[in-house]
Order: sequence, then structure tokens, then C-alpha cells
Amino acid sequence: MIGRLRGKLLAQEPDLVLLETAAGVGYEVRVAPRTLVGLPPVGSELTLHVHTQVREDAITLYGFLDEQDRSVFRTVQGVTGIGPKLAMAIVGTVEPTALVAAIAREDIPGLSKIPGLGKKTAARLCLE
Repeated sequence: MIGRLRGKLLAQEPDLVLLETAAGVGYEVRVAPRTLVGLPPVGSELTLHVHTQVREDAITLYGFLDEQDRSVFRTVQGVTGIGPKLAMAIVGTVEPTALVAAIAREDIPGLSKIPGLGKKTAARLCLE
């Protein structure tokens, strides 16, 4: 599995970046909106902590600027009904410490404001 990538940021789009490693290979890496805000300018050196998802029809890389965001992504993706797309929305919308606090308070209305996260899934997130 790919756990970290370092290289030159070649391009960025609303939900992914193209990162060229020293070997000359360009990796498309999915990123959350909050990650995009923290990226250096195109052409700069960049290190991403990566979660690799292998499915029978695709290999997808999800990138994060720090390990805490990747850890939260992996944790929330383990909740029933939360896949990688919704997990990226959660990580991209809420800071990890604020998310943990909201879950601890069982703040269903607050969590439901995250795009794509309904009340039932927010309740399941608090429960699981």
C-alpha cells in the first residue's frame, strides 16, 4: 500500500492533485477542500499522507497534509454507511478536534450540517 508520497505538485483541481515523484511517475490523489487550502503553489515540493483504497475496478489514493486527518478519514470510513466520498467530506469540512468534540457531545444537528451526512448517519457516527 502507498502510505506517503513526496514530489512536485504539478496540478490541482477541486478534488484532486497531480503529484510527480522523483521517479517521474505522476499520481492523481484525491484531496478534501480543507487540504486544498493548505497546499503550496503549483510547482512546489509537497508531501502527502496517503490512504490507498483498492477495489476490483480501481485503485484510488486519498491524500492528507497531516496524519491526524488521515486517521480521522480511516476511522469515520469504518462507520456503517460512510464510504470514502462522505469520509472526505467530513474531513474536508470539520477540523479533527472539532469533530471529536461534536461526536462526544452527540451533536447530531451540528454533524448533520456536513454535506452528505444525514441525521441517521450522524447518529450512527456517534454510536459507532
